[in-house]
Amino acid sequence: MPHGMPTDISLLIDNGELRDLEVDNYLPERIRLIDFEYYRTATHCGDKPDLLHLSRQELLLHNIRRGRLEGRVYNPRILQYLDSGFYRSAYPELDLMDNAHARKHWLYDGAFQMRAPNSVTKQIMESYIHLFQMGKVGSKSIEESLRMAGHTKQVMHLHFANEMITTYPDCYYSYPEIIRDSSSDIFFITGVREPISRILSGWIESIKSHASSMSLSYLEDLLDDPISLEMSLERELGTIADWFKHNFYCGLDVYSKPFNQERGFAIVSGARHKVLVYTIDKLDGLWGDLSEFLGLDLKCTRINETRLKGSREQELQSRIRMVKLSQKIIDKAFDSKYVRHFWSTEDIIKFKGLYADLD
Repeated sequence: MPHGMPTDISLLIDNGELRDLEVDNYLPERIRLIDFEYYRTATHCGDKPDLLHLSRQELLLHNIRRGRLEGRVYNPRILQYLDSGFYRSAYPELDLMDNAHARKHWLYDGAFQMRAPNSVTKQIMESYIHLFQMGKVGSKSIEESLRMAGHTKQVMHLHFANEMITTYPDCYYSYPEIIRDSSSDIFFITGVREPISRILSGWIESIKSHASSMSLSYLEDLLDDPISLEMSLERELGTIADWFKHNFYCGLDVYSKPFNQERGFAIVSGARHKVLVYTIDKLDGLWGDLSEFLGLDLKCTRINETRLKGSREQELQSRIRMVKLSQKIIDKAFDSKYVRHFWSTEDIIKFKGLYADLD
């Protein structure tokens, strides 16, 4: 059996079921997406399901033999992304006569050819500026400066690849797929921040989010319990230290090139794509470098400052600024490869001093 071939197909081959059939190029990929229960019970033709009596292998064989010819839907979720009118106009060379032909092509060919099923997906596929970075590092300010500079194309803005589901719910493809099959050279922009302030700032931001489980009372209790506080910090430190392990899904390694710690930025180039990495504490002096990197005239813009309203909230923010930690957690936070690459020894000593309990 060829490596990676679905078991269902290999069994059919072993049984000689596919001997006289012309198997289409996307069959292995499609098999992974077939919702067999839906395919069995759906009313594809007429008013009643006509495949209820078939076994799983018989359903598979039916899809191979008749599915494409009859334009049968094998997974309704895939079809939900399709705007048939858009699809027909976006790909006139396909000569799709009506919406039924558009549905058939999308289900049996287009979804495996990285075609855009709707306008949102197309805009994302054509985006060449990606703000892919951990939160609380000035990305909103950069996004606003791009808008003010007249950049009209979609700017991808994600903190993690799995946020595609919630941030761009109408996009059919995953973020790694968008990167892998991009027709444009992508300019990534990513910021870094010393880990303790990054985590604490993120907690404050979470209080303002209705979708977050972090509440004001919970954070107040956490600050009153040094052991729980450090346990919570430790859980998130690993995420920050390992954030660049994704290599932007195209082999861009930010650690492969020395970082200009004095200026606070570096540009790392790959075969096609490139990334500008900056430290948030030096961002105000880097707008010219960002402009040159993107070929746009960007101006310094500061938004999304994490400020809480109300006396109780402001008191909490003051307490967070005064947080003191054990030497163990300080060393874990600032002795990582992540910190040592982006900040100088003098910077690290200063950071450690901010959180050291001198009593």
